[in-house]
Amino acid sequence: MRDLPLTVQSCVLPKDCQLTDWIQWGPCSKTCLDPESPIGNRTRSRQVVQFPVGEGAECTPLEELESCEPQGESVPPCATYTWRSTEWSDCRVDSLLSQQDRRRGNLTGLCGGGLQTREVYCVQANAELLKYLNDLKEKEKAGQTQRQQKPSVPPLLSVTFQITASLPVENKLCEGPIPNRSQLCQIPCPIDCEVSPWGAWGPCTFENCDDQAGKKGFKLRKRQITNEPTGGPGNCPHLVEAVPCDEPSCYDWKLTGLDLCVPDEDNQCGPGTQIPQVQCVNSTGAEVDRKLCTSSPAPEPVACEVPCSRDCVLSDWTPWTSCSQTCSSKTIEGKQMRTRSILAYNAGEGGGACPNSSSLQEVRNCNEHACTVYHWQTGPWGPCTEDPSASTLNTSTAVGASGGGGPCSTGMQTRKVICVRVNVGQVPPKK
Repeated sequence: MRDLPLTVQSCVLPKDCQLTDWIQWGPCSKTCLDPESPIGNRTRSRQVVQFPVGEGAECTPLEELESCEPQGESVPPCATYTWRSTEWSDCRVDSLLSQQDRRRGNLTGLCGGGLQTREVYCVQANAELLKYLNDLKEKEKAGQTQRQQKPSVPPLLSVTFQITASLPVENKLCEGPIPNRSQLCQIPCPIDCEVSPWGAWGPCTFENCDDQAGKKGFKLRKRQITNEPTGGPGNCPHLVEAVPCDEPSCYDWKLTGLDLCVPDEDNQCGPGTQIPQVQCVNSTGAEVDRKLCTSSPAPEPVACEVPCSRDCVLSDWTPWTSCSQTCSSKTIEGKQMRTRSILAYNAGEGGGACPNSSSLQEVRNCNEHACTVYHWQTGPWGPCTEDPSASTLNTSTAVGASGGGGPCSTGMQTRKVICVRVNVGQVPPKK
């Protein structure tokens, strides 16, 4: 006989999940006010009273998260941080030298490529928070007690932080890359003064053309600074020298050129003359009225020659060379030379012959004045001091000035100036 089918079996009685009520929302993760920063979050939770059994309803989430912003007048502004740095240090070369190089000797004269350094640090920057903290501190000074309710602020935003708000904080609080703490720089190397060769001696003139009676004459020569030295032109040698001379004149003729050679007696070629082109100039070389030079003899016409078709053809004379000496004495004479060359030899019978080689150069004396050369030697400028002669003007100007500012003051600097005779030394200024 067959077994009868089961008519009863065990089963799991279903039970739904049961949870407690939600607890209150936790604090907002954002504790300060800053519209530009991300919003905060807060959470709340509940617990399981009965886990689901069988086919009972499953448990819903045990934790909820929602966005939030801190509320209330007592919420402080958010702290912001920024990088700050000190001024760059002086440029130093020794920073790039090895320890062995530093031991080698004096480093004070080093120049060229160097290194500048500075300190970089993170500070709390926003003024709103500093004002908030200052207000809290003022309230404490007004006598608020510790029992009075104070806003809840994180440790970094406490009142004590106000005292150190401008001091460095941890670098991790600042965002972005740290600014450079070092940079390359250059220390200019000292530059020596360079000057041009001396120019030619100028005309013999008076020191003061308005006071000529019984005065001696002198000639000047000058040179220029061709390379400015470190520290300015005050570190250069003297640029002007003077020598005594006879028969001074404040005005003289200056040769500016020569007209074309004109043959004598209406000839087509042969010997002739050239008329000088001149200007009347004063002692500084500036052109003045020609009437002022009437007492000085004008340059005479210059002999020249227009070559004929069969004659030897010569070039013009070159300019005179520089004088070999700056002055003359019993044993020393200055000389200068000029030359010309043969451009074409005489062509056939009747043509003028070419001169010999000695006639292709000329020599003349120069700088025939005595070797007594003077120049001014100046010392460095002294400190700027108030000029007593300008005090009255400054006082009257200050009375009429508006705006409440202090009066400006005109200062005065002095320096030592001496007359020096070359190869001798200091002499009285009358020289």
